[in-house]
Amino acid sequence: MKIHRTILITRPNHDLITTYLYYWSHFIIKEAKNKNIPIFDLSGKKATKKILTSYVIKNTPGFIHFNGHGNSKSITGYNNEILIEANINDKLLSKKLSMP
Repeated sequence: MKIHRTILITRPNHDLITTYLYYWSHFIIKEAKNKNIPIFDLSGKKATKKILTSYVIKNTPGFIHFNGHGNSKSITGYNNEILIEANINDKLLSKKLSMP
């Protein structure tokens, strides 16, 4: 699998904390665009497991930046839907840089 020089970012905004992250992440998006780095923005209701999985498989981003909640075994997106869960679909992150 070829890893591309692209960024995928999740930006749910369903509560106060995720709304802060949603807006502050705008600077990451702006900087990527300034450097001509393609960025896939899963904002708001797009931050779901189904959409994330589709984008990762189709676009093979080299860097994934998660905004949201979670715990030691999962990362959540919009309305706390589990996006990545240990030993379930964490292989989506194989050969990727990621920041929780």
